[in-house]
Amino acid sequence: MFGRILQRIFGNIVHNEQVIDKLAESKPIRRAAQLTAYFLVRASDTAQKKMVEMEKSSDALKKARDLLKIIQEESNKKRIN
Repeated sequence: MFGRILQRIFGNIVHNEQVIDKLAESKPIRRAAQLTAYFLVRASDTAQKKMVEMEKSSDALKKARDLLKIIQEESNKKRIN
């Protein structure tokens, strides 16, 4: 019963446009939005940097594999001759 009363009160508050506007203009809500945006941008930048690092290490690994393959082929040619 008490839960339903709270639910109705909060429902009325949440659906009141004036209350939402006042909350949106309040310092705590604006600060929370700023922090959220900051962390999202920072996380995106970090993820992008990690992707570049992974691509570079992937390229280096591919080059190392290719080099080992060439060395192995040359070694096999020497054995045949």
